[in-house]
Amino acid sequence: MNDTLKTLRKLHSLRTLACACTVLLVPSSFGQTGTNAAAGAAAPKAPPLVSTDKYALKPGDKVALRVVESRDEPVVLTVSSGGEIEVPYLGRRLVMGRIIPQVEAELKVEYEKEYYYHATVQISLESINPVAEARAAIRRIYVTGQVPSQGAQEIPEGDTYTVSKAILRAGGLASFANGRKVRVVRKGQDKKEEPITVDVLSILEDGKVENDVELQPDDLIIVPEKLINW
Repeated sequence: MNDTLKTLRKLHSLRTLACACTVLLVPSSFGQTGTNAAAGAAAPKAPPLVSTDKYALKPGDKVALRVVESRDEPVVLTVSSGGEIEVPYLGRRLVMGRIIPQVEAELKVEYEKEYYYHATVQISLESINPVAEARAAIRRIYVTGQVPSQGAQEIPEGDTYTVSKAILRAGGLASFANGRKVRVVRKGQDKKEEPITVDVLSILEDGKVENDVELQPDDLIIVPEKLINW
């Protein structure tokens, strides 16, 4: 009987100790509700005003860089006046004029040469230079050639802005315009020009909207003149 009682007391002691350990291991924030929990949570960040897949980094921008395999916290880096960031272990690297996916790919190659068998580089845009942000918020295209009103046009927010809309906003095609061969000059990611030919007359006169082309910021529309004007 005494042995049984001793065994029960030992089991009770072990259970008490286990409960005490469990309480010690629970984070201090566990079970917080209401204003206390809200106060402990970080405020959500507002998303940047530009697409990070298209935005070219500029001096003054801030990015957060992390290599997943290192298990370190992300480091926030500022693009210097010379267009560089100080990359952990790699040193200064030029990023100005590059988009984030390009920088991630370049750093991945460098990290895997020296430090990792496999490196997953993650970069997020924390903030952008206020001057660059103001410019990026205004999206423009440009129309030149045989239209009554040449010059820049702002792309309306939330609108699918096409070549035909831009031509109509410029006053339509002039008398001597070649509406069959309107050109859109666009610069690709490699900075090379990518000309696109649009038959605007087929859109405006025949209603073939499938021939229209959606414009991107900084596109240049050139309306050529007819070779024979009579």
